[in-house]
Amino acid sequence: MAQQYTPAGADNVLPFLPRPQHPQHATTATTMPMTTTVLEPRPAETGNIEDTAAPSSPAVSTPKTLPVPTTPAIARRFFSACVAVANRAGALVVRYRIELAPALSVGGVTALGWWQHLAGVGGLGTAAYAGLAALAAAVAGYGVREKNEMLIRGGTGMTLVFADVAAAVGAGPGGASLTAAAVTTGAAYAVYVPWLVQYRKDHKELPGKASATANANASVDVQLQMGKGQAELKAAASSSTDEQPALQLQGGPFYDSVIPYADDDSTDLADPIRIGWDEYGQPVYLTVMYRHTLVAGASDWGKSGIINLIIKKLLKKNHAELFGIDMKPGAVELGPWEPKMRRLARGPEEARELLQFIRAECDRRGAYLEQLSKEEMAAGRKPVRKWIPGVHGPAWFIVTDELAELVRLDEVLRRQEAELRKLDPEMGPPEQEVATAYESLLAIARSNAIHFVSATQQPSAKVFGGNTDARGNYGNRLSTRVGEAGHADFIFGRGSKSKGFTPEELTRPGEFYLGCPERPLTNPPRCRAEYVSDLDIAADVAHLHANAPAWEPPTRFALRGASVARVEQPAFVYPDGQPVGSDEWPGLYKVFRQLCEDQGYATKDDLVEHGPFSSRDTPRRALDVWMRHGVLTEKVGKVEQFYLPSEPRD
Repeated sequence: MAQQYTPAGADNVLPFLPRPQHPQHATTATTMPMTTTVLEPRPAETGNIEDTAAPSSPAVSTPKTLPVPTTPAIARRFFSACVAVANRAGALVVRYRIELAPALSVGGVTALGWWQHLAGVGGLGTAAYAGLAALAAAVAGYGVREKNEMLIRGGTGMTLVFADVAAAVGAGPGGASLTAAAVTTGAAYAVYVPWLVQYRKDHKELPGKASATANANASVDVQLQMGKGQAELKAAASSSTDEQPALQLQGGPFYDSVIPYADDDSTDLADPIRIGWDEYGQPVYLTVMYRHTLVAGASDWGKSGIINLIIKKLLKKNHAELFGIDMKPGAVELGPWEPKMRRLARGPEEARELLQFIRAECDRRGAYLEQLSKEEMAAGRKPVRKWIPGVHGPAWFIVTDELAELVRLDEVLRRQEAELRKLDPEMGPPEQEVATAYESLLAIARSNAIHFVSATQQPSAKVFGGNTDARGNYGNRLSTRVGEAGHADFIFGRGSKSKGFTPEELTRPGEFYLGCPERPLTNPPRCRAEYVSDLDIAADVAHLHANAPAWEPPTRFALRGASVARVEQPAFVYPDGQPVGSDEWPGLYKVFRQLCEDQGYATKDDLVEHGPFSSRDTPRRALDVWMRHGVLTEKVGKVEQFYLPSEPRD
């Protein structure tokens, strides 16, 4: 039987007995072959170890046990793990708080609804929230009708919030309210995600401002310590290895109250003209050769100022000739530039004849280029495909102020001509519509160095051509502030708002967006045009106006240096001596005069029967105008008769 070992000191410990490495592996004494069991003696209540080891008094020993984890220790570790998970979750929520904002908001209002349900609010609260949701939906509908984007967004958002709270209050915690919360969250993200993407695109330069400023300060310190040359080499090496594009910082003349006009250095038409500065302090250039230019925008936001700027810049170029079409009475926009133009057309009739003349010039230039091409190819050289200013002749620029008004007035003129054509079949076929002629010239005139600069307040499908989309012929498109968000699609193309073209958000006159091949197609920067004052215009044309002849009422269109056939119009005069205007129904007045000569008077029914109109409304409005010029009226019974003062009465 193994002898029991009782340690009497440090020297008596057996060296070959292994010590337990882990507490869970040492619950009992270790037993080895051919050895004794290691037991721990129980010391006596009195005496020492030597006394207990005496043979006469053997000691009673117990197995040695190590500590085992208790329940409080496990609870502490579990609590620590929960705190760590909560801290990590909180950090993620803080980090992605922008992305989680809709979900957190919906969760908050849903929890609020559950609390009210448990508090016993009941059906009255549900009905109240449902009523608020209906009211918010009505606000959103009103915003859609008025095209107010703020009301649409606000009304839709509040509708979702109140509907979610109503579901939570009525149903309480459960599947119904969770379903409503999920639907509300999905709808919120459907609106929130596009807005967030666009917002980050618009403000992508903001996160880098602080770092860019710090880098600039660090660059100054490096230059002071290393010397300017070494600092430049280091900056070049850093920029060459940087994979991210440099952030652009806002600044420059764009933020000045006024950007004064300044002449360009070049007088060559092939070089672009500088028209302003963008919000990052970079100059904005516009290529004018072989491109048509569209300028759109609401009144009083700088559209006419940009037109004046383009005209003044073009007049500084060599081999450039200008024509104008101004639909405003008195040609107040383009009239000051008339001495510098080959011709300024006022009204739809003169504009129509000018477009016909330009079409004839296109045909002439095309025939000339064709002949040159034959000669060049006969000599073994390449054909001539474009009219080159300074080589073949001047480049033409036709500036049109208010294209939409030109199209509208042409329609009025065509209706009046149709009335006269009914009375005089020998007038010939109707003229081509101005919109069609304009659209055709946009398509064919560019290669002949004939360019159109068109301005309009009302971009629409009718303005840009009814058969094809004439916007594609405008290589340059500028827009100042517009009245409605939908106008941006008419100017820059469908989906332009998602690309960053938001002219309805411009805030200052002269600010504009520019769409052209040289500018970015997405996230375009805002631009600001140079300001051309009236004094700047006078500096170019004042001496020409000083020697101008006395003003005479304009008659028919006649191009300077060219003979245009004069078309005589029948002259009708009112009893007060004033001529009958072209917008005062001259065809119907002719019928009225004939009836007065035949029977001494005319009634409204007579004018409807013998005139070109089938409704009594037009004769009534015409008679109201004519009576202000001396036409008399007399009521016979229930019939009102109209007559001229010189006509004898029965």
